[in-house]
Amino acid sequence: MVNDLPDQYTKENNPVDNCDYNITVLTTNNAWAARASSAITLPVGILRRVQIDFPNGCNNRININIYHGATQIIPIDTGGGAGTSYHSFNNYLLDFNTFRVITPTTTAFTINGWNDGGANLNWSHVISVTFYVERVTVP
Repeated sequence: MVNDLPDQYTKENNPVDNCDYNITVLTTNNAWAARASSAITLPVGILRRVQIDFPNGCNNRININIYHGATQIIPIDTGGGAGTSYHSFNNYLLDFNTFRVITPTTTAFTINGWNDGGANLNWSHVISVTFYVERVTVP
């Protein structure tokens, strides 16, 4: 994994792509093993910011995590195993800065979503995720 800026990097006026995706978590996505997954491809550059919009009604029962290739990056995996680390909110826009270099061979990301499997979960939820990628040449 590349974790440093390319030698030719300049910070001046690089375009930033806003890459918007939605993942629908159905009532049947009631465990990590039954999760909804959305495989996406981001452009080459530097992942600078991520927003995850949990709409009203999620009631902290919809779980989301994001992988870059085979590595969980959101939230940072603490080594507890697949599906044990996630974000879950209600009527909240999770917005944070990040730094992750995306090379031509590492453009694959996956958004995962599932619910807590509890009672009274009667409808699907659409979670919006926006990635902000600074377009720079990466070797």
